[in-house]
Amino acid sequence: MQSNQSQQQYVFKVSYQSVERHSVRDSLVAYLNRSMEGLEVPSITATFSLWNARSINNKIAALCSSIVENDTDIFAVTETWIGEHRQCAVSEFKASLSGYNVYQRPRANRKGGGVALIIRSDYKVKKMNSGLFKSFEHVDLTVTVNDVTTRIVLIYRPPPSRTNGCKTVDFLVEFASFLEVLVISPGRLIILGDFNIHVDNATNGDALKFHDLLCSMNLVQLVRGSTHASGHTLDLVITRSIESPICTISDVTNDNSLPSDHSLIKFITDISRPHATKTTRVIRNIRSIRSDQLVEAIKKYKPVDSDDEYGISVDTLSVNFGKKLSDVMDMLAPAKKKVIVNKARAPWYTDELRLLRNNVRRLERAWLSSPLEINKQIFHGARTSYHDECERAKTQYHRSRIQSANTRKLFAVVDEITGDKKSTGAILPKHNDPQQMAQDFSDFFCGKIRKLRDTFHDVTKPSLPPCPPSHSFSNFKPITRDDATKRISAMNSKSSALDPMPTQLVKLCLPELVDDLVNIANTSFEAGTVPRRHKRALRAFAVGLQSSLLKALGSIPGPIIFGVLIDDICKI
Repeated sequence: MQSNQSQQQYVFKVSYQSVERHSVRDSLVAYLNRSMEGLEVPSITATFSLWNARSINNKIAALCSSIVENDTDIFAVTETWIGEHRQCAVSEFKASLSGYNVYQRPRANRKGGGVALIIRSDYKVKKMNSGLFKSFEHVDLTVTVNDVTTRIVLIYRPPPSRTNGCKTVDFLVEFASFLEVLVISPGRLIILGDFNIHVDNATNGDALKFHDLLCSMNLVQLVRGSTHASGHTLDLVITRSIESPICTISDVTNDNSLPSDHSLIKFITDISRPHATKTTRVIRNIRSIRSDQLVEAIKKYKPVDSDDEYGISVDTLSVNFGKKLSDVMDMLAPAKKKVIVNKARAPWYTDELRLLRNNVRRLERAWLSSPLEINKQIFHGARTSYHDECERAKTQYHRSRIQSANTRKLFAVVDEITGDKKSTGAILPKHNDPQQMAQDFSDFFCGKIRKLRDTFHDVTKPSLPPCPPSHSFSNFKPITRDDATKRISAMNSKSSALDPMPTQLVKLCLPELVDDLVNIANTSFEAGTVPRRHKRALRAFAVGLQSSLLKALGSIPGPIIFGVLIDDICKI
């Protein structure tokens, strides 16, 4: 108590002495900053969940709601029942809950089985190649946070049957050989899953052998109590016992919140949760621009004078026009940077669902405190109603996305939900500068062409009879203002992220801009050159591999508009 009083007096003293030079607020801030020096802010620990789903194909909403409710970092699922060639459930999960990656291994050539690890996308994950085993299915990963590596192995061991032909002794032999590799691996170690061994039965021979195997490897099993409707402990969490480094696991609990005959196992580890990644985007408030303001700003804009005595070149025209549009946009809708924190999001999970979830929790506690059959039935009924509401909310969310999507976005939304089409962004290499990445692509393929040409220097060219061209392009008919206005007004309002002004806004003030567009197009053909700023690889990369001419002449404000003008000029 005396130390607290002395600290308070000291704070007051510092503030009092500094009041002559600075304000009291500045003095307190400076003192707190000095006090915080050298102190480490405690990091948030990672939360795990383990669940035998017995098919997640119709339980995506329940799975997502559990992750959101418990703020789970790593969710392990056994018996996913995801077919080897049917990944719709994974795609539906990703469309329903963002911020997580799925690492799975479906059962090959047979129904059922399958394991999956759902991990927050902020973690650095590496897949380990530990081979295949006949008696159990597994996923083997390493998770790295702050240079600390943890090896996580999820296992599902099917019960012995005539179909799989695997006995418990076969599993113990294969699992022992696998443990010999795992226990000598660097870093921390967590093994979890459904082993289908009654470890709670002290007289069970298989359980005793399994326990002896763990003890021989200095491993310990942490789950206590029943994890299955039959009353046995089948779902296990295993980690090192005495060898360093030890992964501290605490608060191991199990509940019946999810629809399955297996309980949901939850626990906390000392693995740090990485900070959420942030994305900086440059945005403009385009909707705030009125057409009259845009037209007036373009009319008042003063063009840059040219000192070229032979006339303005096509490069100068292009640069001036781009600067004109950029300056007008900066004046009416200045660019602003917005930092977006990439968090896990489930937009369909509402406050009403949270209230229903609280009621289910209350009924579950009532059943556990008074294990009567009537309390059990009431709890199961409320749990079923809650998961039905979650499924209904998720379905309505995706239905509204499809109904509100235009023709261009409709197929993208359907592909995202069904997983019929892979995302093009996932196949691109990691990069910081999109322009440099596009230039690297261009240099790579140009280099391949040069190498191919160099291999042909010793090849004798075949002698072919002369073939004079049947047609020649000697001149082009310049495009007029009326033709350009008609064609541009009738086209779709498509734009590129590289355009200084969206095509829709260009069409609003087209009478003030059409002369510049016509002048650039006609001057380009008269000089026989393309503006240098339009020969960037990024422009070609953004437009696609269609029509080399349009890629090269993709002009401001967009390749589509300039392509329309080129079509008119090239008419014979």
